[in-house]
Amino acid sequence: MTNKLKIYRTTNCRTCHTIITRLEDAGLPHSVVNVEEDPAAAQRLKDAGMTQAPVFGWKGKLRTIAEFPTIERELRAEHEAAA
Repeated sequence: MTNKLKIYRTTNCRTCHTIITRLEDAGLPHSVVNVEEDPAAAQRLKDAGMTQAPVFGWKGKLRTIAEFPTIERELRAEHEAAA
């Protein structure tokens, strides 16, 4: 089963926009949560010490932008295996 990546973003985050566009162009499964519109999600990130977007929900953990290259590789591999 393919994991679905969840991206927590803010409205004006350029990095968020770039990553989302990149995933969409590649046809990789993901969902997006704008934390400015979802107070519960914003609180979850705050409670976890995550203060800068984007944050990624991947394989049951919240992860930072530093981990995105690994996340993207894993997501691509799972997506290709499922195809």
